[in-house]
Amino acid sequence: MTFQFERTRIDKIPKTAVLAALERVAEHQQFVEFGKRDFDKEARFSSSTVVRTFGAWSSAMEALRDALRRRGIDLKARQKGYYSDRELFAEMERVWVGLGHRPSRFEWEEAKPAISYQTYKRYFGGWQQACLRFLEHRARGGPADPALPEPTTRRQKARPNPARRHARAASREVPAGLRLKVYERDRFRCVFCGRSPISDLTVELHVDHVVPFARRGETVLENLQTLCLKCNLGKADRDDVQQPGV
Repeated sequence: MTFQFERTRIDKIPKTAVLAALERVAEHQQFVEFGKRDFDKEARFSSSTVVRTFGAWSSAMEALRDALRRRGIDLKARQKGYYSDRELFAEMERVWVGLGHRPSRFEWEEAKPAISYQTYKRYFGGWQQACLRFLEHRARGGPADPALPEPTTRRQKARPNPARRHARAASREVPAGLRLKVYERDRFRCVFCGRSPISDLTVELHVDHVVPFARRGETVLENLQTLCLKCNLGKADRDDVQQPGV
């Protein structure tokens, strides 16, 4: 008998089983390359087992790519910009409706979403900002607004342009940035009835001119307010309707 220091571990998971687990997670991720966190949420054993088996996570991804290629499947590279606003908002709505309130990070990860928490942070610059953008999308009552700027991790501050500001004030159209400021100031609630998409996703919010634009009301923050669709239709072009308690 030859005595050796190394021993065979009875709890060691075969390499074929580890690769099979990677393929199952890849299928759940729609065959887009994934990270350790995504694997840990889906598999029966941890990503550290994968690293021990293949030596590195990148080596495991390469082995997975080869295995899928033999099945005629390409593992797509995960890259910024892969998800559209429509896809991001649809998944957030699914989880939000299931919980009945805005999800925290723990609640989001417990819901086993198709898109990770970190993806939303990367796309929108933070989780709260992602939630605000989702609420604005819901407040508009439609698909993602193509006029909105693309999500980015770098915030670029535009220099104020007095002439452009004056042109906006003289226009009926409320720019996306100003519209979001109105919603944030009014806490995404109708200032008349108090309804909000935060608690009821069927509520559709609008930005309304307090003094109607047709009566020389300017498109500035001080002359704008948040109304639900029902209250906005009821108010119409009247300028004598005041908020409750005002």
